Amino acid sequence: GIYLIQDGKIRFANRKFAEIHEWKLEEMCGMDSLTLIHPEDRALVAEIRGKRLRGEESVSEYESRDLTKTGRTIWVLRRNTLCTYDGKPAILGNVLDITERKQMEERLRKSEIELRDLSSKLILAQEAERKRVADEIYDGIAQSLIAIKYQMETSKVKMTEEAPANPGQLFDPLIAAIQQMVDEIRGLTAGLRPRIVDELGLVPALASLCRNVRKLHQHLRLEEKITLQESDIQPALRIVIYRIAEESLMNAIRHSSGTLVLLSLHKRENEIELTVEDNGVGFDLSKIFTQNDLRGGLGLAYMKERTRLSGGVLEIQTAHQKGTTVRATWPAGQVNLLLPLTA
Repeated sequence: GIYLIQDGKIRFANRKFAEIHEWKLEEMCGMDSLTLIHPEDRALVAEIRGKRLRGEESVSEYESRDLTKTGRTIWVLRRNTLCTYDGKPAILGNVLDITERKQMEERLRKSEIELRDLSSKLILAQEAERKRVADEIYDGIAQSLIAIKYQMETSKVKMTEEAPANPGQLFDPLIAAIQQMVDEIRGLTAGLRPRIVDELGLVPALASLCRNVRKLHQHLRLEEKITLQESDIQPALRIVIYRIAEESLMNAIRHSSGTLVLLSLHKRENEIELTVEDNGVGFDLSKIFTQNDLRGGLGLAYMKERTRLSGGVLEIQTAHQKGTTVRATWPAGQVNLLLPLTA
């Protein structure tokens, strides 16, 4: 849009300039030009115009915020030059509406900040998970092996020195200890990679996950509704859906204070939809990613990123005292995984 300003007033404007600012062309003639400038940018624009009118060195192109007739803030790229109009100095300029570009830049900036924050939290979470596994191995499996070793040494002495009438009884505690250790190893490996997804499929894995949740959290009513077939889901996508369902259920258990959770997995026309919703207290979604909480913002960011990398979209709907709904969708059929998602 082209304009001409003299003595601070708009003396000329073309139709495009009026359209950018949502004014009628006839309304703009004689208008105070600074009324179109955002209050926070008026000093900057006035200073640059003043330098131009005084013949001082000044930028010929810059960005600033303007206001439309309705008060909406827009971004414009300004170019101006000094000219003479009716024998007096004036500013001849043009503006280009760059609002969409600035909005994209802002979204990109926020995405970069979120990515850096997520990367930092992932590193901390990875170390926390390594410590958890190391502690379980040391405190559980290693101690069990030490106990078994001690019992075997004791049994060896008894068999040699006492010659018990029923030596087989000496092995009963060993067998029980070994079985306990096997159960611990299975639990540990299941947390790292649920083998049931690979061996039996996603549908049985989700059913097993729900059974375990009901068993451990009997105060919670958990309902599941799965209507699709195993063949509807690309194999590489199954572990992704399982992990998001698992994380969503754990979030509901830890944070919602609700009494009912609904898990559903359906195939709707050309997409697969996973939904986990609860009747809990809800939360402020705008604040959760700013908290220094590995199980808060990280869990949600992890789910969103994992869904995105598997070709899907994840949405979270929540409000105070109105529960939370996590909904993830993927296109049915072949999914283009951006990264190999194997755990």
